[in-house]
Amino acid sequence: MKNKIISVLLGAATMAMAEISLTPDHENALYEVGETASVTIVCDKSAKVTVSNDDGVVTMHELMAGNNTIPFTGGEPGFWWFKGETDGESAMCGIGFSPEKMSKQVAEPEDFDEFWQNAQAEAAKIPLDPQLEELPEFSTADFKAYRISFANINNTRIYGFLTVPNGDGPYPVYCSVPGAGPNDVRPLQKHNDKVITLVMNVFPFPLPATQEAANKLIYEVNYPGNVGYWQLDSDKLEDFFFYRAILGIDRAFTYVANHPKADKKHMVYWGSSQGGAMGVVMAALNPNLTAMVVNVPSDYSKIFIRSYAKDGNPLISKMPYFAGANFAERVKIPFMASAGMIDTGCTPTQITQFFNQIPGEKLIRYVPAMGHDFDPQYEEMTAEFIDKYLFD
Repeated sequence: MKNKIISVLLGAATMAMAEISLTPDHENALYEVGETASVTIVCDKSAKVTVSNDDGVVTMHELMAGNNTIPFTGGEPGFWWFKGETDGESAMCGIGFSPEKMSKQVAEPEDFDEFWQNAQAEAAKIPLDPQLEELPEFSTADFKAYRISFANINNTRIYGFLTVPNGDGPYPVYCSVPGAGPNDVRPLQKHNDKVITLVMNVFPFPLPATQEAANKLIYEVNYPGNVGYWQLDSDKLEDFFFYRAILGIDRAFTYVANHPKADKKHMVYWGSSQGGAMGVVMAALNPNLTAMVVNVPSDYSKIFIRSYAKDGNPLISKMPYFAGANFAERVKIPFMASAGMIDTGCTPTQITQFFNQIPGEKLIRYVPAMGHDFDPQYEEMTAEFIDKYLFD
């Protein structure tokens, strides 16, 4: 797999509503710096179009009903969103200029490696104490399924699900961390008869067997009134939600990599959004991983800022230790990512800034009409990627 960028059309490079649509003149919505993009806006009534990027509003346009065209010249590498609104209806399209030339915006601390090595060393002082509970309802004649947990920092545990084929092995390992919320409440269902699978949740408690019950446990019992379960008030770095999760999942991955039935040669990771961010971190910190594919990955540095950028908390200075771009520079395994060009949460800017720092074999797919979602064609590519690096 050569280092390259793919941009594809999802239906059309528009997100059409009943009364308004926006379409860039390049099907892939990508342009060179200095090139002028032309975005056509078709609206049944007068409309307002806002052009913005991650830093805020750039320009606003008032349009009459009919076919309109807005030219836009990209003076530097980056992405911009066009949002059209008319009578309560809205539509978006995204365009990008020379994304491969975008640079990271977060400086790397000189002691970045030392910081994480020390954190791992402190975590390693805690006996791992793996605890397995067999789950007959998910087991078959070909494999056994387990709920699994490990001791972690702050006198907590971290929980997940493991499946192990019944044969002698050795077997490849397929692992994952889910997106935000109660997404994985059961073992992974992929190649269970011929691979070891491990999915680790980020919470310090086990999730019940239904998403409804898990959702209640997360948002009503443990983190009531919290916009995001990670946004906790604390003056201790060790209390940052994903600091604890990173260290716990790192130890869990090392455990499964050294499972007696693991082949020690194939350990592939998949994750989306929250799980995508964890993947970038694990690819940098855990040497057992051999390939990785992520979908619209988040960045834990953004969440760190939300948690500590208030009341002058000095911990905000630690933000660069959680920046995806700084982890990405240490990714040496085959890596594939996707970015939705109208994703305003995990933005194409944020994803590209870390992706460009990866020195090894990599591929990114930009999907013009996609927000924080899944592209069917990328899902096909993901399945092929996983199979290739599990079994080749």
